Amino acid sequence: MAESPITVVNRLPQPSRRLECLLLRLTFEILALVAMCSVSFAGLLILLYQWMPNIPRSERIALCGLLLPLGMIVGVGALSGLPIDRPLDYLLYAQLGAAGLLALPLVRALRSGTPSARELFPGELLADVSGSAARWVVILSLLVTVLMSAVGVWTVSIDDDPAGYHVPQALQIWQDARLGPVSCELVYADSYPRGVPMLWASTMTVTASEAGFDLVSSYFAILGAIAVYIAARRVGVMSQPALVAGCCYLTLPLVSFLGVWSYIDGPVQACQMLAIAFALPQRQRRL
Repeated sequence: MAESPITVVNRLPQPSRRLECLLLRLTFEILALVAMCSVSFAGLLILLYQWMPNIPRSERIALCGLLLPLGMIVGVGALSGLPIDRPLDYLLYAQLGAAGLLALPLVRALRSGTPSARELFPGELLADVSGSAARWVVILSLLVTVLMSAVGVWTVSIDDDPAGYHVPQALQIWQDARLGPVSCELVYADSYPRGVPMLWASTMTVTASEAGFDLVSSYFAILGAIAVYIAARRVGVMSQPALVAGCCYLTLPLVSFLGVWSYIDGPVQACQMLAIAFALPQRQRRL
């Protein structure tokens, strides 16, 4: 007996089910990307602690936060220059290998218990977070950052600058698997720096989409907040007001806007802020 049309339709994949699968897949990809970067960051921070034990801990964290994306950019450029066909098809393997190497000092630290969290992070900062009203400022600012990151993951870049040439710069790297000429409406896009688009292309090895682009902006927004904290501490501000100032930076409307749309301005701004913070003279710190 022939099946009714209703039975046949019910057997077809439903849009809601496809959407659920897409959500689960994207969530897994984002978590995998965050996990890989977190392991790399932690391992690099431990190495910097061993190599430069005498610099302030907040500045060591900021330096680690700068070196990690810089290493990713250098890796994309170096791999792209290999004389093979589509060299950046091997970028994910290079990223996993680098993360594996950086995981070694992290595993040793977890086994030995040295260095501890208080040796890696400012002790007075941990005390401020855990024992005062400043912790609510930290929680709220981080919630804003997480919310803007989640909105950015599901937001398509339709603004003129990102859609016109910033996103095409990253897509060129992804599609051609090497650095090359950019096909977009801006004829001189090839003359623009591609540091941030190279980071975007690095996230596409895991997500295969632009979902990770705005996570790069959120990462640099946190670096900008650390820059505010470092600048305040260098000029002698006490740790708690410096912490509140850095967290307030995360809630600025401009920072949230740049974290949702795929602009390069947020990462560039954070790097400039860190350069200014490191250039400030070191005064006597107060607790």
